[in-house]
Formats: sequence, C-alpha cells, structure tokens
Amino acid sequence: MLCTVWGNCEVTECSSTFEDFERYPVPAWQSKLSATLKVVNVMRRKIATELNDRGFDLIFLNGFELSIACVDLTKKIPAVLVLDTTPALGHQLITKSHESTNLTRIKSRVLGGLTSLWCRRAFRHIKYFLPISQWCADSLIRDYGIDSHKVIVSFPGIDLEHWKPSDKSAQQVMIQLLFVGNDFKRKGGDFLMDIYSNHLKNQCELTIISKEPLIRGDRFSKVKTYSEIPYNKLLEHYNNADIFVFPTWRDQLPMVILEAMAAGLAVVARSVGGIPDVVKDGYNGFLMPYDSTQEQWAAKIKFLINNPEERIRMGQNSRKLAEEKFSMQKFEKTIRGVIDSLVDKETLL
Repeated sequence: MLCTVWGNCEVTECSSTFEDFERYPVPAWQSKLSATLKVVNVMRRKIATELNDRGFDLIFLNGFELSIACVDLTKKIPAVLVLDTTPALGHQLITKSHESTNLTRIKSRVLGGLTSLWCRRAFRHIKYFLPISQWCADSLIRDYGIDSHKVIVSFPGIDLEHWKPSDKSAQQVMIQLLFVGNDFKRKGGDFLMDIYSNHLKNQCELTIISKEPLIRGDRFSKVKTYSEIPYNKLLEHYNNADIFVFPTWRDQLPMVILEAMAAGLAVVARSVGGIPDVVKDGYNGFLMPYDSTQEQWAAKIKFLINNPEERIRMGQNSRKLAEEKFSMQKFEKTIRGVIDSLVDKETLL
C-alpha cells in the first residue's frame, strides 16, 4: 500500500491483484524460479506506470517484496514497511517443514540468500519497520542488521467490539473443537483429523471451516464442515466453540488465532512462526512443540475437555491478551505515532 500522510490528506492505495499479473506479465522463467521475483517485477512495473509521479509525502509498504519493488521511490520519499516475515524466516520455515524435500531446502537456501541480499539493499531506505510479531522483529535486527530503534512490533488490529466472547460458564452436552483455515494440509488439517479420529471422536465434536476441497468424503462424515461462511458469520462459530485447535506446520501469525483469542477461546496451537508471541503455554492455552505427537496433542485437548474451570480461565486470558495487544485503538496509535514522527522529521529537514 502506498499513501500520503494520515488524516485530512488524500490517501492512495495500490494493491496487488490477479489482474496485475495479466496486465504486467513477466517471463515464464521468473515465475518458475521464484514467486518473490515474479511479484517484485509485476509490482515494479505497476508502480512505475501508475504511481511513480504522484508526489507522495509518505509511503506504507506491506511485505518485503514491495520494499524491493519500490526502492526507487523509497530513496526519495519516507517509507514505512509492515511485514509478517523475512526471507531468512521463510527459509527457516521451509527447512523445518516435515514436507520439505532436500531439493526444496537447497532451492530455498539459494533463493532465500539472494532475496536477503536484495532486501538488505532495499531496507537501507526504510525509515521504520512495523513487524507484526516479535519473531519477525528479532529477524530484522539479527539477520538484517536493522537498528532496533527503527523496529516497532505492531500486532494486527482487530475489531474487539465485533469479536466478543460468549458466555462459556454453561456446560455443553459435548465440548466443541474448532479449526478455521484454508490451505488445509499446510495448516495441519490432516494432522488434526488423525488426532480427532484416533483419540477424541467420542469425547468432543469437531467443526472445520475451510474452502479446501480436501474436507470432503467419508473421512469427514462425523465432522461438521463448512466451506462458504461469510466473514460476518464466523463469530457465531467461534462463540459456539470451546477450544480452538490449530496445528499448522508453516505460518507467520495467523489471524484466526487472534480472532479465537478475541472470542475468548482457549487455544491449542503448534509453536511455529509468531504464534508463541500470542499463545502462552498454560496461560491462554497450550503451545505444542513442533514435533509433538498425536498423543501429546490429544492429552492437552483432553485436559481442557475434562477441566472446565481451566478451559474457561484460559479463554478469559485469551480475551485479556487480545485487549492488550490487538485493539484497533492500539494499532492506530502506533501508526499515528510513526506518521507524526516522520512528518515532524521531514518538516525539520
């Protein structure tokens, strides 16, 4: 996103769309070699064609790819970079993934290293970095040598007035587990189905919300599945649930976990990416080691099923953390502070 100063000034947004990849095609070899290279070159052409001479006062960029694509602009205009990961972290996630092959790991190391070099050059021109997790912030400082004073952790803001908890004090006939996420296999959906089928199906009910075609067939006959839920209807499913389970294999900071916390649910999630920043083991749920077994997951979930006081306590703590970290007011205050700081600095120069 690119924009002028906040407030009464004009704001211009420039988002990447599917149409852009048709309007500004890149050679086939770039698409095959690297998704990052493809995005950078498409957005570079779009920005040069549509925005380069608009006279912006301030630029907000979302994602390290745009910091590369917009380097000609950021040399001239104060820029803020919002990001959920870095190339170094992306490589770590791929290396760690149980699905990665040796070839995938080698390719990731080579391309990730080249992208990191690219980013180091682009990052020189960024005034402030707004990583959405401490996990990402640490990488900027450790892997890219960014001054810590330029790095401000800014968790995503969500509407806490909308994402309100329901009353969990009444005991339900069957405890309800909830999973929400597309890219079903990467998000750990298959793993969760095995846990449920082998260890939990007689003690609780499972609801899965995903657009993936994988959630079809006999395997899901005892599971409630939904593929087309309007966003404004999702809260009903969170409110009907008791425990949010998210065994993702590769992620940054999933919004569904933030929504579950705001809705007052105890969360059981895999320790990967920025998830440890928001799921505190024993406080608002359980943080599962990356290679934990089905039996270990089942044991934690059964604990929450059999101990309603603990389950409710953890759900209440989830809401407390959401109010502390994810409010729109806090998010807007951070953005306003960065903008005011940059505007004042540029005025003084």
